[in-house]
Parts: sequence; C-alpha cells; structure tokens
Amino acid sequence: MLAIFVPYPHAAEDHQTHNAMALVDNGAAKMVSDNEVNQKLIPLLQNLMQDEQARKLMEEKIKAHAFTNADEVIAEQILQHI
Repeated sequence: MLAIFVPYPHAAEDHQTHNAMALVDNGAAKMVSDNEVNQKLIPLLQNLMQDEQARKLMEEKIKAHAFTNADEVIAEQILQHI
C-alpha cells in the first residue's frame, strides 16, 4: 500500500497539509506539493515501485494508524448521544 498526498493548496488553514504531515513525518506516506506535481510525482512513483523495501516499510507504518473498527466506534458514539 502506498499513500502519496497532494494537498489542495487553498484549503482552509492548509489543513490538508497538516493532516498529511502526521503520516509523512512517521514514514507512512509521502507528499508532493501541488506546485511540484508535474516535476516530482512520476519520479517519486517510479522510485517507490522499484524499492520494495521502502513500500513494505510504508505499509507497516500506515497499518499502525489504521482503525479497523471505525464503523463500530462511530455507531457507539452515535448511540451514546441519542
């Protein structure tokens, strides 16, 4: 699994960049700024496709952030507020 974020540069308070950085700083994702997509996205993808170890490390790191029971957590919160 790969995650490459290209945050929308005009989002309120640049929240997309801030949210993406939580994963990027942990090594679970990569990020390319909107104004650098044409120069950097394809080379980044090519490098990652050739580097199996980097892909596996990213996959391990992103799995650590996964909520596999998000539906249950949300349903429980809704029921508590009804």
